[in-house]
Amino acid sequence: MENLSYERKLLIIRNGLCYSGELANGYMTRKELQETINHLQNTIDYYNKNKISDEQILSNEKVKEVEYSNHIASITQAKSKEYDHLYVIFDTVNKSLKIGRSKNPKSRLAALQLSTSNKLELLRIVKGQGEMERPVHQKFASKRLASEWFEDCKEIRDYFKI
Repeated sequence: MENLSYERKLLIIRNGLCYSGELANGYMTRKELQETINHLQNTIDYYNKNKISDEQILSNEKVKEVEYSNHIASITQAKSKEYDHLYVIFDTVNKSLKIGRSKNPKSRLAALQLSTSNKLELLRIVKGQGEMERPVHQKFASKRLASEWFEDCKEIRDYFKI
């Protein structure tokens, strides 16, 4: 790739994997980012091996964007089934919210309920978004009570559409 011009590199990256930077910013794990990099390298190798010109790449740009959007949608749908989920649990006595992640939030609720006499309610499950736990904790750090427990406040309820 060192022999390619800067413009050609950008063109290859843009057409090979549209919007990868936006997806990586807080929404991709290191593994997913590595898969993205591997995909980019495969795309670059494909263009070079097949001597695809800039004009050919440009003429196919919109098709590539649509194909990639469909590809991302299918990956997201598959991951929501296999990855853990973000959840919000409400402690009805302490009036606090627990923001956590689990592959099975209902089982997690049951386990937590065993450790307290307070009534707990599962308010929200965000499927396939367990990796967002840390960014959400950081976003609401000023509302943190302890560990994964937060004040029951309008900002958090609005964020999770509760």
